[in-house]
Amino acid sequence: RGGSPDQRHSPSSVAIDADGKYVIVDKGNHRVQLCERGVPGCTTIAGAGGQGSRGDQFNSPEGVATDADGNLVVADTGNHRVQSCERGVQDCKTSAGAG
Repeated sequence: RGGSPDQRHSPSSVAIDADGKYVIVDKGNHRVQLCERGVPGCTTIAGAGGQGSRGDQFNSPEGVATDADGNLVVADTGNHRVQSCERGVQDCKTSAGAG
């Protein structure tokens, strides 16, 4: 349990991207990480701004889906919204809910 790149705090959902990497919702750290099998550490790909309601923040996210291009859809439960996150862009957009 922790917040470093190789630690998770209450992971709540996992998806597999088109490259076979794990996309993990780290609910307790309010972020989404990309993890490669057999490689130590993960990369935060969404939610790098910590807990909150800005486009680069989540509040207790619980679900994730990914498309063939690596874009994400994240259930940002604590903010009562669904966020669409373009691959390589930290600032996500609200696609459903008021936030």
